Amino acid sequence: MKHTLETQENLWVKQGEVTRLLTEEGHVTGVQTDTGALYRAQAVVICSGTYLGARPSSAPWPSGAGPTGCSGPMPSPRASVRRASPSAGSRRARPRVNARSIDFSQLERQVGDGDAEPFSFTTQAIAPNRVCCYITHTNEKTHEIIRANLDRSPSSPG
Repeated sequence: MKHTLETQENLWVKQGEVTRLLTEEGHVTGVQTDTGALYRAQAVVICSGTYLGARPSSAPWPSGAGPTGCSGPMPSPRASVRRASPSAGSRRARPRVNARSIDFSQLERQVGDGDAEPFSFTTQAIAPNRVCCYITHTNEKTHEIIRANLDRSPSSPG
């Protein structure tokens, strides 16, 4: 895929740590990197993987990290902090919970989609969805615990 991108006409692939999205009138017009380089563009694709502003959910203090046990690039907190605007469209995954800590017998099982849509048009066969979700409900006691500990959550702002 790298070769395909690098040989694509009118596409310039650059690699670096993006620290700021450049905007004009609410539209992304380019990026600035940690070295100060400015790249103007009509379209920007940021391939951040799992490291963009990553914070481990097991730590009670804010620290940058990628997935536990993975080696690789350090997170890029500057790009997360200095995102162009709320309308730039970024979603963040919530921390995972160790399945061994959950009593699934108390939860309502929710099976995955049977007619999954493939990500790529070259997909010839779709593997069956074997992952199930589980639904639970909260109560006021749960909300009290959450509110009392929001400052410890890696997914809450601040």
